[in-house]
Amino acid sequence: MKIERLMYILVSLLSKKYIKANEIADIFQVSVRTIYRDIDTLSLAGIPIYSKKGNAGGFYIDEDYQLNSFLFSDVEKKAVYEMSQSLTSSFHHPKLEELNQKMAYLVEKNKSQSPYFFDLSLWKSKHISLTEIEKAIEESRVIGFDYVSYSGEVTTREIEPINIVCKSQVWYVYGFCRLRQEMRLFRLSRIRKTCLSGERFSPEKFKPIEKEDINQF
Repeated sequence: MKIERLMYILVSLLSKKYIKANEIADIFQVSVRTIYRDIDTLSLAGIPIYSKKGNAGGFYIDEDYQLNSFLFSDVEKKAVYEMSQSLTSSFHHPKLEELNQKMAYLVEKNKSQSPYFFDLSLWKSKHISLTEIEKAIEESRVIGFDYVSYSGEVTTREIEPINIVCKSQVWYVYGFCRLRQEMRLFRLSRIRKTCLSGERFSPEKFKPIEKEDINQF
């Protein structure tokens, strides 16, 4: 998602001397041109990004630039950091863990406590393997599971998973349900006996998830 890339690029610029567009493109599996557009978006927002040619160069940010003076206050930075910590406790994704480390770097100079407390972690469940669901999304693989409806009925599903979604403090996996032949939300706490398939699907055939897609459920 673009917002994830923008946040990653911005935090990388603030915590590194230089960043390279091709390296960011490899991380997010997008084109270098897409990363250039992301950097243009940040520049248009008033963030002073410059470039230096050569093997040791790349994009960099003005050393005098302060994140808290433009985008976030100290309290807001701590809030973002605490959210990333909470998410990392459930979703062990390298990019998320790296973002958490970088946010820790940005808040370490100010020791005052944030008035916000976020717990976005999942309740631990013996029924499902969250790692399998994450892997299915990351590798675009079909995943099967038993699903318990609100009435207690159990059905076997196969889905092409696209996102893990948090809505109204409840966690879901969003994807194409082959049984119902449409996009569906599946509450993680109602999933049983996950089975990761070797079959792959093409996520490009689905449009990027939007708020309107979630609100219809």
